Amino acid sequence: MRKPASALATILFLLAMMLVVSPASAQEPSERADPIQQLELQTDALLQGLNEEELKYVYATRMRDGTLRAVRYIRGMVSGAVDACGAAQPDMKQALEERFAQWWETLGPLMAEAEENLDRTIADHSVPSPKAIRDHLTLVDKAAAFTRAKTERKYVTTRDACQYLLDNMDKTEEDLARKLQETLVSIPLPEKKKDTKEDNAPNHDTTGKANGEPL
Repeated sequence: MRKPASALATILFLLAMMLVVSPASAQEPSERADPIQQLELQTDALLQGLNEEELKYVYATRMRDGTLRAVRYIRGMVSGAVDACGAAQPDMKQALEERFAQWWETLGPLMAEAEENLDRTIADHSVPSPKAIRDHLTLVDKAAAFTRAKTERKYVTTRDACQYLLDNMDKTEEDLARKLQETLVSIPLPEKKKDTKEDNAPNHDTTGKANGEPL
């Protein structure tokens, strides 16, 4: 049986049908490594010395961040398509703008919750450090933006294309909401390495509470 396409891939395919893509104008070559090369070097350094559980954590964190990045990108594409269609098809402008507002009214709070959840997960982990993970995800963002900048996108604003956009708002909203909900499931964190000195130290807690808090 053929494996079904992911929800994000399907949505991007639907939006791509409204775009005319062409190579961007040539840019001056840079002496510095481009973001993709920087990402490759940084990834190698980040993963060096990690055990299997730590590698799984990095992978899961990057996948969650990738979902959030895709949702941001899709929102930008839909917003641009709504603006372009509103200008080209004035009689459809109000319907498109109202539906887009409802679309993000559903997805916006889920997006904020998913971002906060990922931030907490990163902050709660120590190997790799929160700074190392955030630096890595920032570089992933830059590499993605670098790749997108190589093409220019123009929206197709025929009446059929704009109606297609409006008709598919329900599907994209449902699919993206489901993907964002999936990111709220906690990422299992590798057990922190125990400090022998701390384990053997006497308990001087006078509050009557057990030492430590659950992760």
